[in-house]
Amino acid sequence: MAEAMDWMRVLVEPCPHCAADVGAVAPVALPDALRAEAALWEDVLAGGDEDRLRARPEDGSWTALEYGCHCRDVLSVMTERVARTLVEVNPEYGWWDHEASALDEHYNEQDPVGVAGDLGANAEWMAGTLALVEGDEWDRQGTRRGAEPFTVAGLARFTLHELAHHRQDAERRLG
Repeated sequence: MAEAMDWMRVLVEPCPHCAADVGAVAPVALPDALRAEAALWEDVLAGGDEDRLRARPEDGSWTALEYGCHCRDVLSVMTERVARTLVEVNPEYGWWDHEASALDEHYNEQDPVGVAGDLGANAEWMAGTLALVEGDEWDRQGTRRGAEPFTVAGLARFTLHELAHHRQDAERRLG
């Protein structure tokens, strides 16, 4: 059995799966990097054949559309966490059950064009929030599950990685 990946490591080194090096992105460049990655998602979702976007891979993993919905929601969840971190002292984020969201919200039944638009809007919301961050605010911190510390910059970089990594996953699904 393969060892589980420690996804926190993508904050300090390139991802061994997708090669994204989000740790090298300067904090002030994160808003534009998120916008650019969201624009690439629009091409994947809005320009694709719906049957292919919804096609379930043989290994049972997510479809390209489900990855798009996940990224749309990652942007929303992480923007809320950034906002909390900027106004609270060391907030605890808890755990967002993204697998349950995929099932409960019927990701694979959603409109791909609508998902693309919402993903872009959520990226703009996060980018706009990050554009207001100054100086030491990038280093403000919260934790996930009581043991995983995230700075504001770390939340933004983690989100950028999710968008890039899962876009590659979706593109592989589409062939």
